[in-house]
Amino acid sequence: MSKTELIQHASEAGQDIRPQLRGESPRDFEAYLEPKSELKTRAANPAYVPVKAWWDNKSSRVAIRQGNASWGWTHVGKHNVSMAMMEKATRFPQSRVRQGVDTLVYRTPANEYRCWLAVCKIYQSMTVVVVVNTQPLSDGLPKGVITTYCAGPTVCAAWVRKAAG
Repeated sequence: MSKTELIQHASEAGQDIRPQLRGESPRDFEAYLEPKSELKTRAANPAYVPVKAWWDNKSSRVAIRQGNASWGWTHVGKHNVSMAMMEKATRFPQSRVRQGVDTLVYRTPANEYRCWLAVCKIYQSMTVVVVVNTQPLSDGLPKGVITTYCAGPTVCAAWVRKAAG
């Protein structure tokens, strides 16, 4: 099976295996393909449905799944976090640290500027923390964002959300 056929077959099964195909033989990756029926069964759990996926500053895949009260999109809402905040914090982090085998922690400052006579200064700053589980699931995406919060108060101020766009 050619690489193109393998990618198309995976796509028809609802999987994106392109990130795993880093120049190796496509035969090495046929194991990534799962029957559609198994995918539908796993997707039946609404917590694991992907909301959005993007690439971080080191070309690693980051995803946010629906989640529940303890992880994912449902969880981060209680911290007053927006999708734009998570994306910017993982694409332009001040630091990106691996903790354990499958966890990345991104830290990024959010700054509010005050300008006067064409001179702008940082008025206040707060660090946005994003914790991502990188373990890939059957759909080819990582489990994704576990939590995102502002260091200190944990609930992000409105100006932080506004600074992210």
